Amino acid sequence: MTNAATQENRTFDPLAEGDYLMALKSVEDRKSKKGDDMVTTVFEVIDGEDQGRLIYDNFLVTCAANPEVPEYAQNRVSRFLQAVGVDNGFEGIGSDYGQLSEYIGKPFVANVTFSKPYKNAQGQLTVGNRIKSFKTK
Repeated sequence: MTNAATQENRTFDPLAEGDYLMALKSVEDRKSKKGDDMVTTVFEVIDGEDQGRLIYDNFLVTCAANPEVPEYAQNRVSRFLQAVGVDNGFEGIGSDYGQLSEYIGKPFVANVTFSKPYKNAQGQLTVGNRIKSFKTK
């Protein structure tokens, strides 16, 4: 299949809610629009008819407006790490977001649900997906 054909068949409709075999595809340190430190991640469906579909997720490392947000992010990262075999989750990697890249490509099961509605780049109200929970394969 050519790249043009792949682009032609590409869909941006949300995935159906349910469990998917996924893997971390990429991780990057960035700044949020408000200047907070965050880790951006891309997770990829690695099996089935939706193979290749992506889910984007951000984990705020700092949050001036709400100090509880980074703790929530650490808990989500811990659940991801436990799903890929790190017994102590975030503490098991020394509480170092920089270590997440070591887990690129490791399979896990994600329970996927719909995101809250948001305005896309064209200003239209739409929904996407988010990972509700992380499970071992």
